[in-house]
Amino acid sequence: GPQRIPAFCVEPSRWTEGETGKAFKGNFNVGYAANSVRGASKLLKDQHVVWQNVAQAKAQLMESIGTNDKTSSLNEAQDSDKVAQATGEFLKALRGAIDKQDDLVGMAFAVNGAVQEVNVFPGRSLVNQVYPRLLETYALDAIMQPADKDKPQPQAPAPDAVAALLQSKVKDKVERHEDINKDNRLEVAAAQQAQQGDKSRFYRCLTQYDGQAVHLQWIQGPVSLAEAMRAQQLEFQQRQRGNLNRLLNDVENLLPQQDGLEQNQQGSPVNGLNPAPQQQREDQQTEPQQR
Repeated sequence: GPQRIPAFCVEPSRWTEGETGKAFKGNFNVGYAANSVRGASKLLKDQHVVWQNVAQAKAQLMESIGTNDKTSSLNEAQDSDKVAQATGEFLKALRGAIDKQDDLVGMAFAVNGAVQEVNVFPGRSLVNQVYPRLLETYALDAIMQPADKDKPQPQAPAPDAVAALLQSKVKDKVERHEDINKDNRLEVAAAQQAQQGDKSRFYRCLTQYDGQAVHLQWIQGPVSLAEAMRAQQLEFQQRQRGNLNRLLNDVENLLPQQDGLEQNQQGSPVNGLNPAPQQQREDQQTEPQQR
């Protein structure tokens, strides 16, 4: 039957109710969200962080294709003709890369010679479903992170680099777990010991169904999830305080105008809105004679 799954919005201010009031209309493209957005949703699980990464990813994508369209959403930008043209070379070269490996159960993606993500699945059928979408995502990453033209062309990482990541033991305890429902569980743990000066490190994400592993993923994230979450919460609180202060300032600016309106309603002869008290008395005295 239907299952509830956690989801995040990647198009702020674009939610619209459907006919039943319980649905929304959206733009669903083939690829997954940008990797920074996927990492924010899976590792930090915070809607505001997701939106922040969406804005950054869109700005980076717009710069990479040489446009400054402020009206399109990230999804619309990803579906544009310019992006399709820029990613086409990568997709053409790698779309058939998995065709000759019948026993394939996983894949690793690298950009500019550096491993970005590794996935392992129970069987080939899941690989067939996931690979085209991940390839779309990393083709986007490739145009958003162009190689330095003044440096030698980056080489593909050696298989040993991927093997070392797969064989690395989880250094820390599970940092976050989520019971999606009674059958599905997600565990996130650091897969590397952070070194001084590191800006990111790999995390191992284990998805289980009925107690059995169905997906192992190694993905890059902040050095400390706890510190990143605290920093994002602090930034959100500061943003909320700023919004509140702006609202209070707007209210204070309106108060003098409201006071003037009240004076007019109480009989102040401003702009001829109300007659003076003396004029009101004269009208009352002449009213019986008019009858």
